[in-house]
Amino acid sequence: MNNIVIKMLLAVVVVFISSIYLPEIYWSTFKYKIDRPNISYSPIIKDLLISNSGKGISKIKDRKGKSYTRDEYEAIMPQLNFAQLSQHG
Repeated sequence: MNNIVIKMLLAVVVVFISSIYLPEIYWSTFKYKIDRPNISYSPIIKDLLISNSGKGISKIKDRKGKSYTRDEYEAIMPQLNFAQLSQHG
């Protein structure tokens, strides 16, 4: 009877420890990153802005396909860039 309880307890401990460390080992071995777009709403142009950043390049577009530079993006997103905009006047 005691032997069965010890085996079950050992199995529970192994499963618990594996559930902590196996995902970490998996994600460190298979580095697969999904670049998800950042979507935000601009009250200035009253449209959604989609920002894709991949391989060091950041592209900012609205739903109609118009591209924006970083300075234009900061100007049309005052709720996020207040400190930056106040420094530039």
